[in-house]
Amino acid sequence: MASLDNAAGAPQRIDFTGLSRSLRMAPALYGATIFVSALLLFAVQPMFTKMVLPRLGGAPAVWSVAMVFFQAALLAGYAYAHLLARFLSPGRAAIGHLGLLAVAAAMLPLSIATGFGHPPAVGVSLWLFALFAASIGLPFMALAASAPLLQSWFAASGHPQAGNPYVLYAASNLGSFTALIAYPLVVEPLLSLKAQTFSGRPALPRWRCSSPRRGSWSRSARRSRMAVPRARRRPRRPGPIAPAGSPWPPCLRGW
Repeated sequence: MASLDNAAGAPQRIDFTGLSRSLRMAPALYGATIFVSALLLFAVQPMFTKMVLPRLGGAPAVWSVAMVFFQAALLAGYAYAHLLARFLSPGRAAIGHLGLLAVAAAMLPLSIATGFGHPPAVGVSLWLFALFAASIGLPFMALAASAPLLQSWFAASGHPQAGNPYVLYAASNLGSFTALIAYPLVVEPLLSLKAQTFSGRPALPRWRCSSPRRGSWSRSARRSRMAVPRARRRPRRPGPIAPAGSPWPPCLRGW
């Protein structure tokens, strides 16, 4: 009876002797990554919404649209993670998600997308939703998909505790609560928006690449053009002029 009681009541000890060092550290690595992704996910929401507030003078509609957008982007990230884990192997899914994270990192530092001027008189909510989607949609969706993808990969890692990956929810909840508490109490009072988004440092324009060689070529071209007499210069043809006062970016005008 004693042996039966011990077998039924005592917790089973997991043998880690035959595991490699990387597999032993898997729960800690997965938990730390999920903690950081949840921390960034919940810290970026009030941060970016505060950047948009001056466009509308602090209107309550900004917070309402922000809540709708972030919930929709969170659902889109979960759907993307579900499809990736369902139809691709963990290795291919990891490569695809790393590519998405690289594209999202190219959009940093966070800023309002160019082309969104003053809000329109009609359809402010749609304009705000498009602004959020163009500015922060891809990075937020990539962060939202990280936690469920990591839990799925840990379940397929072969670790003795892989049968219960839901313990990683503790790391996700801890990161979320840390961001919700630390942002209003620590981050917002001590750091400006430029410091929070690291936009105070010089940054390359989005989707452009510059190099010293390219800069020297442009300087040489300008010098050679300055050497040409003014009479021989051809007048430039004026390009198409956008409608005056249009609040929508060029890619969305006419929709």
